[in-house]
Amino acid sequence: MYIFGIKTTSLHIFVIHHKLQHMKTLTQSQLKVIMWYKVRNLFKEERLNSSKIAVKLGIDRRTVKRYLFMSEKEFSLYIASDRQYERKLNPYYSFVKNLLELDCELSASAIEDRLKEAHPDFPVVSSKTVYNFVEYVRKKDNIPRNAEDIRVYEKIQELDYGYEAQVDFGECWMSKDDGGRKKIYFFAMVLCRSRYKFVRFQDRPYTGKDAVVCHDMAFSYFQGIPQRLLYDQDSLFIINENLGDYLLTNDFGQYRDERKLNVVFCRKADPESKGKIENVVKFIKNNFLRARTLYDTDRLNQEALDWLERTGNGKEHAGTRRIPKEEWVIEREYLRLFEGDYYTMVESARRYTVRKDNSVNYRSCWYSLPLGTYKGKGTEVLLKEEKGILLINDVNGSLLASHPVSQTQGVFVCNTSHRRDRTVTLEVLKDEVVTLYSGSDILKNFIFRIQRHKSRYVRENLTVLRAVLTEYNKDEIDWSLTYCTENKLWNSNKLKEAAEHYRKQSSALVSITKHHYQANIKTQINVYDKPMYTPSVSDINIYDHAM
Repeated sequence: MYIFGIKTTSLHIFVIHHKLQHMKTLTQSQLKVIMWYKVRNLFKEERLNSSKIAVKLGIDRRTVKRYLFMSEKEFSLYIASDRQYERKLNPYYSFVKNLLELDCELSASAIEDRLKEAHPDFPVVSSKTVYNFVEYVRKKDNIPRNAEDIRVYEKIQELDYGYEAQVDFGECWMSKDDGGRKKIYFFAMVLCRSRYKFVRFQDRPYTGKDAVVCHDMAFSYFQGIPQRLLYDQDSLFIINENLGDYLLTNDFGQYRDERKLNVVFCRKADPESKGKIENVVKFIKNNFLRARTLYDTDRLNQEALDWLERTGNGKEHAGTRRIPKEEWVIEREYLRLFEGDYYTMVESARRYTVRKDNSVNYRSCWYSLPLGTYKGKGTEVLLKEEKGILLINDVNGSLLASHPVSQTQGVFVCNTSHRRDRTVTLEVLKDEVVTLYSGSDILKNFIFRIQRHKSRYVRENLTVLRAVLTEYNKDEIDWSLTYCTENKLWNSNKLKEAAEHYRKQSSALVSITKHHYQANIKTQINVYDKPMYTPSVSDINIYDHAM
């Protein structure tokens, strides 16, 4: 018998079979030699028929019969022949070739996504099959890749579910449908454990307001907020850094406080510390954007959502060997609940210009705004009417004021809290408030916290605080200050509510105690009014006889 061009005997075949079984990788021809030996051995030595051999070896019964009735010479020619198979993806040869000619560095993963996008009837094949076919097209038409630098990263331990998300921006030039070129910008966020991604595109550079809106879009897409977020030291988020102390931009700082985000920034020139989002940005550029035509950003964003569902989050991740969407179902349970539709409010509300007198005109009426809202020419607010109430938010979506919508035109609707007493300077007002309270420094700390957290509303808070100190007694004030300090409620209105609550509770307690005391007194009086025993009475005749 001839195997691989060498004349062999049965002993040779046994030795070849034994050696092949201990090889790490086997070719198809070598696997056939092993299978042929096993079939012949089971048939001759154990006297099994073709059906039992097929069941025992897990192969088709027709293959067993072919091996049994094949002579040694026929088997040698069979395994030595180079069989040609029709490639399953040959109908898509021209499509793949055109993509590679358009961009020779296009990855097989990106080509697979384009095939699924352009051909809804694309057959179900493994990614390895697509990769082999792309390499076949490259080799046949001589379309090599350009050399690229490979960045090396250190493998780190997987983070806990819901612990961290990473954020970054990217930009890319795209070909337009009219033949021109345009640069587009995108925001990306990824959950580190599940690798569940979100991306948003626009045709202009991102601003702080845009970044804030995209954060809420991502949290809405993720259906929750992770424990912390990791960023580059981008100027959209941070103004300056000093040995780990960060000065955030107004837009992002306010948003962080409102959403109670735990934000962490990388060191300068240290992109490796957020390698997951770096890979996502690269993946978006090389897989989604490469060789794609730009029509408009709305269409691009819809295509991106479809791509995330199909490939970005729907395909097995090369590193974790898990599908991000399936992992996200687990990680979602560990995310903090995302409440509100912040970005919907920002996008659906209409913009109105703020007047110099801190008011806004809506349907021929003027509505007051807190003093300091106007910050110069071009200051805008967002207005939205809900159930007869006019909600006025700043451009970041934070509520500034709310008024009932006036049914009469030409009137000025004013909230008295938006006005302030200008007859007293701020420092004089502060000293006056402090002198009204005799006790520990808890009041001074309360005022200090108001100045720190609500610098624009110090005067209004001091005015309310002065009224509270004159209206309530010391016990009520002490309890309210302690309550607000422990719960970090730096708001004079909250202090007033706490004092009123304490007063009501104290009044209720006094009323109950008084009622209980009166009930006890009444019970005692009734007891003395009605003796518990009746004294004996002597007959008057006894005294008559005695006399």
